[in-house]
Amino acid sequence: MWPQRINFQIGGTITGIIGIVMMPWKVMEKAGTYIFTWLVGYSALLGPIAGIMVCDFWVLRRRHLNVRDLYAVDGAYAYCHGINRWAVYALALGVLPNLPGFLMVSVAGKVDDVPLLIAHLPPWLQGVAAGFDTIYSFAWLVGFLVAFFLYWTFMACFAPHSFEADRREAERESGAN
Repeated sequence: MWPQRINFQIGGTITGIIGIVMMPWKVMEKAGTYIFTWLVGYSALLGPIAGIMVCDFWVLRRRHLNVRDLYAVDGAYAYCHGINRWAVYALALGVLPNLPGFLMVSVAGKVDDVPLLIAHLPPWLQGVAAGFDTIYSFAWLVGFLVAFFLYWTFMACFAPHSFEADRREAERESGAN
C-alpha cells in the first residue's frame, strides 16, 4: 500500500495492533455469538463475492481469461479505473437481503433472543422480521444466488463488453503457447 514507508516489520506491527483493537477474544467469548453473528455475518459478505466470481469466470467467460489483459491498464478487465461497477452493484444487492437478519442477531445479542426481539415488534412487522431471520440462516446461499443472477443480468444487459471476443483471443493465445 505504501512501500516507501511501510516495510515488513512496520506492516507486521500495524497488523498486530489492528488484531488487538479488533478484540477477537470478545468474538470467541460465546459459541453462539461466534457462529451466528461473526461466521454467518461474514458468510453474508463472502457468498455474494463467490457468486460474482463464479458467474464471471464459469458462465460469462466460460473459463477463458486473457492473461495479457489482466495486467494491462486499458485491458478487458480495466472497466472504469479498475472497478467493475456492475460487480459492485451485484455485491451490494447480494448482501442486502441478509442485512436485516444480521442486525436482528446483533441487536438481540444471540440467536436465541431473536424470537423475543420479533415478539416486541408491531404485529404487522413480525412476519417480515421472521422472514428476514430465516433468510439470514441461509446467508451464504442467498447472497451467492442473488449476486450471481444480478451480476449475470447486469453484464449481459448493460456491459458493452464482448465475452465472445475474449474467448477467441484466449483460445488463440493458448494455441500459440
